[in-house]
Amino acid sequence: MAIRHFRIQAMCRYGKGFRPGLILLLLLLAGMRVGAALEPRPPAAELERLVERYEQMQERLDNRRYAALVNYRQPSWEPRFYLVDLQQQRVVESYHVAHGKGSDPEHDGFASAFSDRHGSHMSSVGFFLTGETYVSEQAGHGLSLRLKGLSPSNRNAFDRNIVIHANHYMENDFIDRFGKPGRSHGCFTLKSDDRDEVIARLRGGALIYAIH
Repeated sequence: MAIRHFRIQAMCRYGKGFRPGLILLLLLLAGMRVGAALEPRPPAAELERLVERYEQMQERLDNRRYAALVNYRQPSWEPRFYLVDLQQQRVVESYHVAHGKGSDPEHDGFASAFSDRHGSHMSSVGFFLTGETYVSEQAGHGLSLRLKGLSPSNRNAFDRNIVIHANHYMENDFIDRFGKPGRSHGCFTLKSDDRDEVIARLRGGALIYAIH
């Protein structure tokens, strides 16, 4: 169904009182790729929360085109970093992303604990705001994107150096060999090609919402 046609149907069905955020949510879900029913999807209720927060903050956001939802309810071997194009009103891509070692001490692929504490090596959840890019001196990280925590559950993200970066344990050959990606120290770690794509779209003041 075309996005434009879907917008008209939604407005006719629900009338003028229908909230714009819900319209955008329906458009985002309707705009997913053909065949997405067989792939993991972002939870509709959490996607709505992301849209609502975007609407609340959009006048203060420098990057109003893209946002992302990270679903730590899914195991690490599934693509669970969802890139949302707010202008085209659709989820445009999903990527594998690591969670922290402290969140998955058994390394079974499931994040079960979360913390904003220094030295925990855990992932944290909540809303993040993307910042500036830099080139990390740590081996394999390369181009990286700084993040600021906006929620009580991730206030220390910047001081903990929780960022978006790449590493070898996210590459396809590693996942194919071990059946799942490796773990980070709490950062959103991607394979290098995905890292480049994500940073190009999310850099400079976009929202990321991590959930569990």
